[in-house]
Amino acid sequence: MPKRSESLLEKLKLGQQGWNEVLSRNAQRLNDILLKVDGLLDVDITNLATGDVLWWNASNQKFENVNKAYAVSAGSVSSWSSESSIMSVSSESSESSESSNASPSSDSSDSSSSNQATCGDWGADLTTAETATASDDYNNPTWAIDGDTTHGWASDEILPEWWKIELSSPANVERLRIYPYVNVDQHPTAFTFQGSNSGDFTGEQDTLLTVSGYVWTSGVWGDWEFVNGQNYRYYRIYITATNDASYTRLNEIQMYQCDARSGSSSSESNSSESSFSSHSSLSSESSWSDDGITNVTFDMIANADDGGGVDDGSGWNNTGVSLNFGNVSGSGYWNYFRYQNITIPAGSTILSAKLNFYAHTTKTGTTCNVNIYFEDEETTTVPTSGADMISRSLGTPVAWSGIGSWTWPTRYDSPDLTEELQAIIDKVGWASGNAITIHIKDNGSTSNAYRNTSTRNASTANAADLIIQYMAP
Repeated sequence: MPKRSESLLEKLKLGQQGWNEVLSRNAQRLNDILLKVDGLLDVDITNLATGDVLWWNASNQKFENVNKAYAVSAGSVSSWSSESSIMSVSSESSESSESSNASPSSDSSDSSSSNQATCGDWGADLTTAETATASDDYNNPTWAIDGDTTHGWASDEILPEWWKIELSSPANVERLRIYPYVNVDQHPTAFTFQGSNSGDFTGEQDTLLTVSGYVWTSGVWGDWEFVNGQNYRYYRIYITATNDASYTRLNEIQMYQCDARSGSSSSESNSSESSFSSHSSLSSESSWSDDGITNVTFDMIANADDGGGVDDGSGWNNTGVSLNFGNVSGSGYWNYFRYQNITIPAGSTILSAKLNFYAHTTKTGTTCNVNIYFEDEETTTVPTSGADMISRSLGTPVAWSGIGSWTWPTRYDSPDLTEELQAIIDKVGWASGNAITIHIKDNGSTSNAYRNTSTRNASTANAADLIIQYMAP
């Protein structure tokens, strides 16, 4: 099977959301990033300004500044928003939907134009003779890949539900097909298609496809093509909505890897290089460190690296299986999460940062409001008591207000923490290998409005992760 060449631009595609986060920084950071790809630019990067528009010229394989040098027809490019410094660029006549980087072959509410050149050979169905598991086995999960469209996997548990396959060897799946049950209401109307090389799906996975509001037709395959720049051993369909209150089904599933593409201008280029996909979730396994951009997930090393209690220092606990943040029985809570050996060099530019929590139990109380702080030190030590914890010097708060309901066993992201982490990395005494501690304090939650997250004591896999993308100096 021929291997697809991976261009620099393929490695740099972050999607609309990713570019908005990366390039909404100040002009110096914008230029720092663009210097990494100046070979692709036919513009003076030092003179880029908010309001300029870049588009991808497929004929000469370069970005060009439309505002300063070119006149193009309406619909050829997307304008920059006032909040961002660069757009998601495309040589196509229209931009893809923000909610999906897919191009469904059958009708659906989230249809969008294709992000890649036409595949000339989809090869064989990769699910044949493979093994599947699921969140529930009311019907055998492997029935969904046995070639028989008259039966499949089913669950009678409450949503969300998932179905997962382990391939014999990693593959770059870029097409998903699902055949519906006679009762189409039992098939997912909203789901994500995810890839992982560990199979854990606890935050390390990449989301390749997002579908919402899908309308099924009995006897008609649902068919989606999408951009995927990496091979994965495990793929998962994570289902969040159906039109049936009792059952969830996937009757027959097929997955394909493109063996040969048509419509490319050269062997090194296809039209996925001419547009940024909306695939912006990146794990440390797909790090682009060779281009200066690194994506890494930091885990807690010791059981004592997370803990907390009431915000007056009482009720101290760093040995339990879960932590509450918000308000419990009228008391506000304060928790800490410490990450050792943060291997980010001094002088690095933080492109994105967030915490990712595993819901230990389902909690729905409203209204849950907290503030997130970085401990204002170049490196940190683990708190030894409640009094020690609440005495720590903290940086600028990031408000996390009106936190929605949490459902076990789902993972949830914090708000963006990029600027606050950058302030730590910019400290004079910062060095690669230092420790960072993040504190979460109640901020006026109503009584019994709290969320419950798993600790490292409960499970190393389910402890809160710190997910960072940065560019080394």
